[in-house]
Amino acid sequence: MSWWIRRSLVICLLAPRAQAGAVDFGWNELRQAIAERRLPPSVTRQFAAEISMTEQPEAYTIAPWRVSGGDLRGLMYGLLDAAEQIRKTGRLASSHVTPAVAIRGLRLRLRKQEWEQKSFHDRAFWSRFFETLARSRFNRLQLAFGPDSNWAPPYPYLFSLAHFESVEVEGVTALDRRRNLDTLRMITQAALDHSVDFTLGLWTQTPAPQVKGLAPDLLIPYLRSALLHLLAECPAIRAVYFHVEADPAGGRLIEEAGIPALEEAGRLVTLELPPRAATPRVLEAARQQGVALRAIEQLSEGVAVPPLDTLHPYPIPTLRAVSTSAWADPAFVRRVAYGAQVGSAQGFEVEGPPPDAPDADAYYECWGRLGFQPSHPDPPNLSPASAAAARAIADWAIARDQPPDLDIVQRLHADILPMERSGGREYDGLLQLTRYRARLLWAEVMDGVYQRTRHESALRVAAGQYAAAMRLAKAMNLPSEKWQQRASELGELLKQVDAEPPAKITALPWPKPLTPPAIVHKPLKAAAIAKPLPVPLTVWPVQNVTAIRLRYRMISSGGGFRTMEAPPRLPRFTIPAGDLAESGQLIYYFEVAHAGGVWRLPDIRAPLPVFVTDIRKVPVKAEAENPPEPRSPPSRKARRNAASSAVSQ
Repeated sequence: MSWWIRRSLVICLLAPRAQAGAVDFGWNELRQAIAERRLPPSVTRQFAAEISMTEQPEAYTIAPWRVSGGDLRGLMYGLLDAAEQIRKTGRLASSHVTPAVAIRGLRLRLRKQEWEQKSFHDRAFWSRFFETLARSRFNRLQLAFGPDSNWAPPYPYLFSLAHFESVEVEGVTALDRRRNLDTLRMITQAALDHSVDFTLGLWTQTPAPQVKGLAPDLLIPYLRSALLHLLAECPAIRAVYFHVEADPAGGRLIEEAGIPALEEAGRLVTLELPPRAATPRVLEAARQQGVALRAIEQLSEGVAVPPLDTLHPYPIPTLRAVSTSAWADPAFVRRVAYGAQVGSAQGFEVEGPPPDAPDADAYYECWGRLGFQPSHPDPPNLSPASAAAARAIADWAIARDQPPDLDIVQRLHADILPMERSGGREYDGLLQLTRYRARLLWAEVMDGVYQRTRHESALRVAAGQYAAAMRLAKAMNLPSEKWQQRASELGELLKQVDAEPPAKITALPWPKPLTPPAIVHKPLKAAAIAKPLPVPLTVWPVQNVTAIRLRYRMISSGGGFRTMEAPPRLPRFTIPAGDLAESGQLIYYFEVAHAGGVWRLPDIRAPLPVFVTDIRKVPVKAEAENPPEPRSPPSRKARRNAASSAVSQ
């Protein structure tokens, strides 16, 4: 019995003991699922849950009538998964799930929206919201207070501080402040009850015009005292994000207000900041005062992974803020989840739609579930138009970084169709923009064909698509000077062609697409430091292949990708030991060149666009100078005598 208690914490369904609210929520979901399926009462008495000491954090295992988790959050996820299975099939299927991404965050920005006016102080609203986040496997929420919210900064709207009695907000009474503070405390506690880490997002430190009595020389002392007081009033706050610039004023704010307040909080509260603000002075001040830091790296719109040729590790843990719209594409979410391992990011944070948006629940489920488990099926309630809208943004981000080709044009046209069929007004702006981008890329593709072939058909298509793109750009007030000149040039050329006698009609010499060969590579998960690394590759057939290139770089080292080239029939690559002189991540990919371009492995749109190998010191067992001679296995008689001796003892 003692061994069982040491190994795990067993929680019975009919007599739940005192436990975290997150596990209570998981049990309630499971009970409700059992009741909905009208299973016999004997089923409920067979269920048990445990915290396993062998599971990693947030992981869980489901076995017949038993759920185990690596921690309370993992146990809650296991119970929620068991409830889903009971609802669908009435039984449990054995499974073991580990999180692909450690941090899966949602940023909710307060912007004086309608839902804030009617729901901000509603306890039932926040309970339902955090239940949705827990079911979606989000484990972090940043409530962002910015210059466009009602509270900037939030402190004078929450309380009045001793020694700063003159600081007040016009129209906000003491009763209003008390109500606001109670609401924020309730929100942070609701997050804790559903195992969601609450982050206070401070996107501005400049007082709003309605904040009175705060002199400039009192700003930093006030912010320090106010933040310390707020952390004492809301003990469920796990992190504080300071959005400051990389200038002396921003550094002084962090060094004299943020770090001292978190150091005096009496518990672990992580200080988060933009990477540019993580200066050596800030890093040293945090180290001396024992404050944990985390950098929030903002990615461009539609980008799942930072540019691979400039990716570098930060001196502190990193979280990637992914710029998204109100729509979600499962393929893009999987690229973000798998891409988090490149550069060793702790996870991602997305700024999703407000909770009252039509597809908000589908958005949360897509980002949370697929971020936690990329192999999970696509959310069934995600509309095709929503996925197409998010895909159009990601496809354009890829198109920006490579020469225009027919494939990306076809993808953009495929993204347009579901949005057109939906008839939703929320897609109008993006739909018009995607039409413009598709026509512009199609014009560039055909312009390139015309320059190579001087064929009249290519000229007509390029001129027509340029003209259509320029009309759309004018309607949307987009800058188009870069392409307007080329459109005019092609228009003049087309007039000259029309003025000449009609030529004999010939087919456009469009090259026949080549069938890519089979490209096989089995990457290594880890390799030894300062040793040559063979990188095997198999390509077959090779009659259309002109060259094979390996592009690789260590993320910890500066510079871009290095290139090695091999003949098609014998693609043998060995990365020199000098290029692997320090530990870190090696990323690489292959280019198989042919007459019409290159085939890339992995594909640029793959969930992980590069192969990743950890370069580290491999422990070597110490051996004696004169190792013993290998012994022959014992004979059958010797084994029988040893067994008899053991039995007699």
